Amino acid sequence: MYARDVSDVELLRSVFAGWERGDFSGGVTLYADDMYFTTVEPEGQYDGHGPAGVRRWMQRFLGAWEFYSVRVDEIEDLGGGRYHGTGEQFARGKESGTETRYPAHVGAEVKDGKITRLVFAFSREDAVARLGQ
Repeated sequence: MYARDVSDVELLRSVFAGWERGDFSGGVTLYADDMYFTTVEPEGQYDGHGPAGVRRWMQRFLGAWEFYSVRVDEIEDLGGGRYHGTGEQFARGKESGTETRYPAHVGAEVKDGKITRLVFAFSREDAVARLGQ
């Protein structure tokens, strides 16, 4: 549950802490029912709505990895409840065991203690643009 005395940044950091451990399920309770989620993958863009849309993506995407995590080091306040996080993604292939690391850019919008928009992108510019105004 989101406490009124918890800032948006603290809320995001709590979600991101789970992601760093490879736990993408804990933060789902902080997603608004009508949230928008989008990510760009080598196969194309995925768009989902609500916690169920995020879960569908997680089941499909995370199923390909033995381990996958996202570490967010810095959170930039863009104003109006919008934030950009930057860090690193780490993955170990389920079949190959190959490890890979690449930059992480996460855009998030928070309103009334809930994440209403969540964006994974390959660059800061793309993440911010996908957040919209």
